[in-house]
Amino acid sequence: MSAPTRPTQARIDVVLSPDDGQRLANLAGPFDAHLRQIELRLGIEIRNRGNLFQLVGTRADAQRGEAVLNSLFNLTLEQPIGTEQVHLALERGLPSTPSLPKRRWRVRKRPSRARSSSAPSAGWCGAAVPSRRLTSVPSIATT
Repeated sequence: MSAPTRPTQARIDVVLSPDDGQRLANLAGPFDAHLRQIELRLGIEIRNRGNLFQLVGTRADAQRGEAVLNSLFNLTLEQPIGTEQVHLALERGLPSTPSLPKRRWRVRKRPSRARSSSAPSAGWCGAAVPSRRLTSVPSIATT
């Protein structure tokens, strides 16, 4: 029996132009948070140096990553981007997954129990707690 084959790794080189440091910093996010978000979501590795990006992963995932990077870079021309825009770009770049059937929950009412008037009142937690009174404080004998 042969071992299962892993999908082949592809490398896609992406050049984003114009080489604008402000837009590239906006695309990467603080401490490259936007790039990490894309990496985690798509299961790829993103390496960048200036406006040169290298995407490593399966061919389909790397191509999705390229599309997401291009759309986000185009968006940086108009406005600063945040994690919400990255999330939305990823949602648009991923194929839709079939939705699972919704599970319907049925809640049944529990039968109520009548309390008798002779039952002790329950405390906050529902258990009867005996009261302890401290009658005297033990003294420490000194010699």
